[in-house]
Amino acid sequence: MTQGHDALPQPSPPAPGVLRIRVDSTFGAMEEVKLRVSPELAQPLLAQLQEDGSDASFGAEFSLDLGELTIIAVMMRDSGAWMTLRTAIEKYADRHKGKQVRLEHGNSVVDIQGYGAKDVERLMKTAHDDFTEHARKWQEMNQRMGPPPDGDSEG
Repeated sequence: MTQGHDALPQPSPPAPGVLRIRVDSTFGAMEEVKLRVSPELAQPLLAQLQEDGSDASFGAEFSLDLGELTIIAVMMRDSGAWMTLRTAIEKYADRHKGKQVRLEHGNSVVDIQGYGAKDVERLMKTAHDDFTEHARKWQEMNQRMGPPPDGDSEG
């Protein structure tokens, strides 16, 4: 079951008071990952991402799902962007050890309250692999469709 914003199943809802960072790869031509985060995490996490050199900003999405999560869009132009994303999440978690923060991707969940870096690394690797697979499928679909017929324009 999805909530309309990704093709991955959703994990069970967190306990009250648990802050969330959900990593969703976007199916499509855009090279971005959407982090869906609890509003109180949004500004500090965005600041950490930007400090670490990520091309990140608040994002928006047109849908009927008006969930409680704020979107941070992170451009993923190369594999170094994944390392920067993981490092920023780990730095954030390290500075906020007293808070319960849940990192999610698909059905995978990591509790990063006094987290294990290996668990965060494993979840981020899964997210990276999913992102790469979505990009490959998108590229194959575009190649099968071929270029637009003469006279058609995208303007």
